[in-house]
Parts: sequence; C-alpha cells; structure tokens
Amino acid sequence: GAVHMSLGAITLQDEHMKKTFTSLFETAHAKGSFTSFDPNIRDTMIEGSPAEYAKSVEDFIKLVDLAKSSDADIEYMYGKDTTLDEVAKRWLDIGARVVVVTRGPEGASAWYKSGDSVETFTVAPPCEPPCTMDAEGKAVPVGDTVGAGDTCMGGLLFGCLGGLNLSELSLTPQLASGEPWTVESATRLKEILREATTAAAINVSRYGCDPPTQQELKAALKAVEARKGPVEPVA
Repeated sequence: GAVHMSLGAITLQDEHMKKTFTSLFETAHAKGSFTSFDPNIRDTMIEGSPAEYAKSVEDFIKLVDLAKSSDADIEYMYGKDTTLDEVAKRWLDIGARVVVVTRGPEGASAWYKSGDSVETFTVAPPCEPPCTMDAEGKAVPVGDTVGAGDTCMGGLLFGCLGGLNLSELSLTPQLASGEPWTVESATRLKEILREATTAAAINVSRYGCDPPTQQELKAALKAVEARKGPVEPVA
C-alpha cells in the first residue's frame, strides 16, 4: 500500500470530489499510511459561506495526520477574531497529529500533542523581512510568492518521510502510528520546519514556482545555521 497520501490545491466544494477524496483517505488511514492535507483555499470556487467550508475542512481533517494551512486561509474560514492557536488546537482535537501554519514574513508555527498537553513552536524566516533568501544563502528582495506554500508543504513532507535517501529521522511513527513524541523527534520536527521555510524562501526569491534543488537547500541551510545557529532542542 501507499506510504503517504497528500491532498492540496483542490476544493472540497464539489460533493462528488469530496466523497472520492474522503474514500481514498479513509482507505489510506485504515492501512496506516501517513496522510496530509492543505486546504489551500480558492475562494472563487467556494459557493457557500466560509464557515460552511470550514466545516467541510474539519470533517476531512478527521482523516489527516499532518494538517498544513496559511494564516490567510485560516482567517478566511474562521474570521479575524479566531486565533491561530485556537484553530490549531481544534484541528488536533479533531484528529490531526501535527498542525503547521505558515505566516508569511513571520515564518511558520507548529502544534502537536505531547501527552495531555499541546506543544507549539515558531520558526522565524531565514532572513529579516522584507528580504528573502536566495539559493546561495544571501538576503535578496522577494521576486514572486507563487508556489511558496506548495514548496513549504513539499519540504515538510520530504523531511517527515526521512529526507534524502530516507537517511534522516522519519516522523512517520509519530504521524501515522501515533507513537509518543520524544525530544529527538520533536526537535527533528523543528528542524524540518526550518528546512521547509528556507526552501519556501528560496522559491520566492525567483519568479514562478521554482523550488530549490536538494543541493541548493543544503547550501542555504548552512548559511542559515551560520547566521542563527543550530536549531535548539525542544525541551
């Protein structure tokens, strides 16, 4: 069976599509596959109210291990008065095991359950806004934001599944099987979020959706570590 199933950049508006995606994810979830979802809102394709669409998203998140969204999409669904922390905790209660929210120039935040508590951390962008980072690790102006969210999601999935040649610590035991988070696995999640946000930063330094290669990302991460130091272990 599939090791991982991901869905994003689609709409749950169409009832036939929604039922089909739900069936696929139910099968993947039942077989122990790692599942992920990014609502990636396309408001022109949504016929009902934002609250109604949020309900559809929540119904789907019951089948999702990693739920990723942008702060803008969460604001669209839940309004300005609902905090990211409230939504993340809600999604964790519904069924997600990790929630990641990208926050543009403020970086990205992650939430996960550890025992009876919810843990969270935020990873700052690799460069001070309004600059972003190029493939050489230099601060440069933003070229184009197209594909930033998709690049971040790709980086998250790549890292969670073990990275290059599956040589790094895979988080599938925590994500797909619900194994407890350790200091090592939680710290690896934080590292993955830095890697994903750095990849997204490189993407927006270029025009069009143009994610970095593995070699480019490695070089940029060295520059980030030299500037900010290694990722601090999660307590």
